[in-house]
Amino acid sequence: MELATATIQQFITELGSRTTTPGGGAAAALSAAQSAALARMVVVFSKGKKAFTEHEQVHAEMEAHLLGLADDSIQAGQEDAKAWGRLSDVLAMRPDDPARAAALEPAVMDSIAAPRRIQEISIAILEHCEYLLDCSSKHLKSDLAIAADLASVAARSAAWNVNVNTPLLQDREQAQRQQDASVDTCQQASGINDRIRNRLLQEQEQ
Repeated sequence: MELATATIQQFITELGSRTTTPGGGAAAALSAAQSAALARMVVVFSKGKKAFTEHEQVHAEMEAHLLGLADDSIQAGQEDAKAWGRLSDVLAMRPDDPARAAALEPAVMDSIAAPRRIQEISIAILEHCEYLLDCSSKHLKSDLAIAADLASVAARSAAWNVNVNTPLLQDREQAQRQQDASVDTCQQASGINDRIRNRLLQEQEQ
């Protein structure tokens, strides 16, 4: 299934069906895509406002970047599905087949690369959300908070697909590096999201 062209109903139906793809990787990717789109909506409604004149150039750049991040998220979800298909084929080969041994490591790395990309995208979105705290309409703060939450969820969700694949790597140092990088990204995402949430909660109390 092509994530970029599937309807919401098609995606939900396929996600809940007896198929391996779309699965968790696609769900994580679309969480990131929704986050980017929602953050972009905040930008679109805020740009051009008198109060944010000094941020006009940044708003324009941010709008374009968030549009690209949404597209990148969908692409990463598609790559995740393709990578799983290749890895599944390799795992189905006979254990004593030399071709299996040669193909396994690259296939596993591809299956790690896609969720790691989703995590990287999530951080970029969260950084935009944090910047928008000071240059977005107060009427859109809940949307900004939801965008940040979705990005944080995407990062943590993608981590599961990193964790499930690293045990398959023969290079244990590489496996540890990938796991450590994923943990660091999740912590970074949680830290930014916490700052956003705390700031917005404080503003609500004022």
